[in-house]
Amino acid sequence: MNRAAVTLSVTVVSVVAFASGSALAGFDMNWDYKANARTLHLNFMADANAFMINRPVGAIEPAFTISDSVKRAAMSWNATGSGWNLNLGAAGMGDIPITVRMGQIDPTNPANNEFEPVSGSHGNMDPDSDPAANPKQVLAFFRITGTDAADARFATSAEIVFNNFVTWGVGTNAAVREAIGIFDPITVALHEIGHALRLDHTNFLGNNTIDGIIGNVMRPVLETGWHRINKNVMFDRNPHANDIGDAAASFAHKLPSPGAATLAMIAAITMSRRRRP
Repeated sequence: MNRAAVTLSVTVVSVVAFASGSALAGFDMNWDYKANARTLHLNFMADANAFMINRPVGAIEPAFTISDSVKRAAMSWNATGSGWNLNLGAAGMGDIPITVRMGQIDPTNPANNEFEPVSGSHGNMDPDSDPAANPKQVLAFFRITGTDAADARFATSAEIVFNNFVTWGVGTNAAVREAIGIFDPITVALHEIGHALRLDHTNFLGNNTIDGIIGNVMRPVLETGWHRINKNVMFDRNPHANDIGDAAASFAHKLPSPGAATLAMIAAITMSRRRRP
């Protein structure tokens, strides 16, 4: 994950191991949300609301937090018309909560930290493509935190976690940003929300997300100096048409729930295996 670069993001499934999604489909068809829910609620922990984004001297942007970045990314995804609905606040009945927070730090034992500092000007978001990579040197990750007790293929909750060792920034001072390695949190938020929509990484038109307007936000690489190309853009970031198409396909593809007979058969097989000496 760190070949003269940093690892940007990784999708983590913590409860059950799913097979990788179809590269042709652009999204992972092997898991879904419970009851095929298509409304996700973003809940911001206090640290995400308080984590101020670092700004280089001379930048003109107002005070901005990680949660502000995620909110703007959610607005951009909602405006695509993919069918997915991203709301802010507590989840309603049948909706899915997505917690947004900063990585945990253990001051007494750094080995327990969820992240490590990163360095470099760009990074590979997919650790599977680099066996020597350090999974803690990512900018952020999406992780499923709960699944349906009756069928673990269906998620009931998840989280998006940002690396608190990273220097985050938005604005127009591209030369300073690129020199000191400041990463754009809105683009990262677009990417992680994309994973929450079941999207996979893509290499369409290359693998670099530095051009967040014409480049796919689901590409596996993000560089510092986002404004090197988008020099006059402050906060606008939008998914590419291919990202939107994949999200719409993910919205439409609903993983079938197993019927009662199938569940009974699975339970019977499980019990028979437990009875074996």
